[in-house]
Amino acid sequence: MRVDGRVVTQDAQVTSTFVSYRPDQALTPGMHEVMISARDKAGNPVIKTWNFQIGNSSEIIRSFNFDGGQTVAPGDEVTFTMVGEPGGKATFTIGDRVREHAMREVSPGRYQGTYVVRRNDNFSQMVVTGKLTTASGETYTTESQNTFTTNVGTLEAPRFTDPANDSNVGSQLVLRGTAAPGSKVHIKIDYSRRALGLINLTGTLSEFDVTADDRGNWQTDAIDTNTGLGGGSVTFNVTATAVGYNGRQSSVTKLTLHR
Repeated sequence: MRVDGRVVTQDAQVTSTFVSYRPDQALTPGMHEVMISARDKAGNPVIKTWNFQIGNSSEIIRSFNFDGGQTVAPGDEVTFTMVGEPGGKATFTIGDRVREHAMREVSPGRYQGTYVVRRNDNFSQMVVTGKLTTASGETYTTESQNTFTTNVGTLEAPRFTDPANDSNVGSQLVLRGTAAPGSKVHIKIDYSRRALGLINLTGTLSEFDVTADDRGNWQTDAIDTNTGLGGGSVTFNVTATAVGYNGRQSSVTKLTLHR
């Protein structure tokens, strides 16, 4: 990752779903350029470049904050308030999970939005960002002085809904289940099979993450159960674990399948 030609990769936060960089000093007003380069698993390169301009946002967004203190718990309703130029459209964002939730203009230039903390919202010092698009179409962003942290006692374990435990599957496997809305679920599929009727071969077929939708449902892509295993009988031991933002994990849910 480069910002204005300077490599900032070591200071960026990189996950499986986003790249985030927060400069240690405020960028100067004017035009700036960002370039991100990456490679897929096959080694193919991809490069994305874009420009953005920094103006004097303090005249457009005068303040942005939220209530509830430094730490909130599941069930708490947090109110986000922005004061700025009237007649625009405002949103707030928490980290990379709560993205651009709408805020309502409750009085001229005063925007408010709420968010109810969920059971698996295991946030740890997440940056809270406010965005205001003016009536003329210009967009300005700002950050709250406070970060967002939740106090979650126990993460809710995910569940499998299909296929049923101890059932038989074909060459293509799709797993479905439920979890807390918006939570990340880590899936691991191990296998065990007999070779020549004597040797018990074990290993991992696949390991990946999925995200539950707003209703708490999640589904995997089709998984080829023949990859590297060939024919014959195979037992698959599948595990699912909810993972919080600070690496905290729920208890493990298990599923046994046969082919």
